[in-house]
Amino acid sequence: MHRNQRWTALLASVVFAASAAAAPATSPVKRLGKTVIQHQDENVKAVLSWRYASQTFEKEQWLLLELAFAAEGKAVNLDREDVSLLTPGGERLGLPGQKRLAEGLKDVRWVVQKASVARDPLTGYFSRQTLEQRLPFFAIPGEQIVQDEIGGGPTTLTRGDLFFEAPSGAWKAGRYTLVLENKTMKVELPFNLPADEAKKDADGKTVPW
Repeated sequence: MHRNQRWTALLASVVFAASAAAAPATSPVKRLGKTVIQHQDENVKAVLSWRYASQTFEKEQWLLLELAFAAEGKAVNLDREDVSLLTPGGERLGLPGQKRLAEGLKDVRWVVQKASVARDPLTGYFSRQTLEQRLPFFAIPGEQIVQDEIGGGPTTLTRGDLFFEAPSGAWKAGRYTLVLENKTMKVELPFNLPADEAKKDADGKTVPW
């Protein structure tokens, strides 16, 4: 009797372990729209828009991406060196400095103004934050302060633009990934240039990337 009970318990534990191993892990990445993607885990929530980049990447040497993020628990920080872009060819591009942006992009203000009419409402994807601060890695020359690091807790939303320069003078179509990685966060946000339509499930809801 006891032997049968032990075998039954052992068999149940094996079946449970096998089913748990077979169950796919929940992805922290979710596509929210045609040009919006989100990463959310226990540490951070980050949302990326590449709407303007999708419209202009074939014509411009500089790629503008809009990023918003906030801590989910303890405070998080982000340094310039923590940000990189993976290209379709596997090359990792670091975030350039403000000086290089000013040299390579003669009229930053004009580009930011053009992008302002092609922005996704990223703040609408955050509900707990009561304070918003600018992501200070880049600035319109003479108007804003540039900093190489920024941080904040769960009530602070950080939002702003990231600029990347095409290594060969032109951007290619394909899959890119924006990477934010340090001790407080590990985020990978994949996107396609040009943007494709977000996939839907049977209920018409956007499915994970």
